[in-house]
Amino acid sequence: MINLQKHDILYYARIFKNLDIYDVVELSVRTVRDTWFVGVEKRTEHAYTFSTDLIGKTVFQNREDALKVVKEAEKHRIKVNNERYYEEY
Repeated sequence: MINLQKHDILYYARIFKNLDIYDVVELSVRTVRDTWFVGVEKRTEHAYTFSTDLIGKTVFQNREDALKVVKEAEKHRIKVNNERYYEEY
């Protein structure tokens, strides 16, 4: 368990297999509580709420660790077909 402080920088390995999204998001810690914390993405200012149990699984202090998790998930990616077929009447 790490001791999180406000303004700490963390990295979120954002993986959505069904949407074919694999990326690393840099977060600045905004709020810290006993069992959860909120991180804000620097570019879009989108806020993410995480359980402290996710540190070391999907949220990392080191960018390289988050990148390893994302790269490993990409190796086993599911081919997603985003095309939709409609019948013409």
